[in-house]
Amino acid sequence: MALQRRATATNNDGGTAGLSAVVTKPTGTLQGDVIYAFIGIADGVAGLTVSAPDGTWTQLLNYNYDASGSQHLDIWYKTAGASEPTSYTFTYTGTTGGATQAWCTIAASYYSNTTGDSVAVDQQQTGGVTEPAGGTNQSPSITPSVNNCRVVSCFCLDESATSPPSWTASSPAGMSVLAQVTETTTNFGMCICEDDQTTATADSHTLTQSGGDTNRGPLTFIMSLKEVVVVEPHPYLNVTIR
Repeated sequence: MALQRRATATNNDGGTAGLSAVVTKPTGTLQGDVIYAFIGIADGVAGLTVSAPDGTWTQLLNYNYDASGSQHLDIWYKTAGASEPTSYTFTYTGTTGGATQAWCTIAASYYSNTTGDSVAVDQQQTGGVTEPAGGTNQSPSITPSVNNCRVVSCFCLDESATSPPSWTASSPAGMSVLAQVTETTTNFGMCICEDDQTTATADSHTLTQSGGDTNRGPLTFIMSLKEVVVVEPHPYLNVTIR
């Protein structure tokens, strides 16, 4: 498959909650790669909003698990330029009384091996699932619109009084947990997974969860990534006729 992942990176608040979350640039990211930033915030409120560090980022998702905003997931993406910082700081507002919140972040960079192509979101779906006995977490189902997509999911679980969550891949075959991160002061955590879909058929990701809050399911998100042709402007056709 020509669509490839370059690298991933994780970060958390280190036990010092704040009003901003730091996304670490994946090591080895090159100009033209598309970076996806997954930002999980614990104990937000329904009106919580997240702002990017600059205008090069596009927001893909701003989602609260329930009316009180007890779990919040923001997803942003950008095309890497010739010179990128080692990290990106996203700020958030709308927390109760301006209170600081625990956060975790995961970044993943993708690229195409096909000359002149880039990466874009094909389909996306969000959901909150009820966790059944045995610690099984399942994402919504998604059906790519084209062949040869890479399906990426994110699971974000609110804080637990006992232990941080941990996930292992269950199904489908070939799906893997790429990265997971926890904030150990509040035992809040998140992970991302991926698999390849060579045909445009329905797909969902199922994980086995250990630790964390067994009385509620995680906030979930799934998307399919596809190759797209980058059309460059022709130097002689972009003219004004007077």
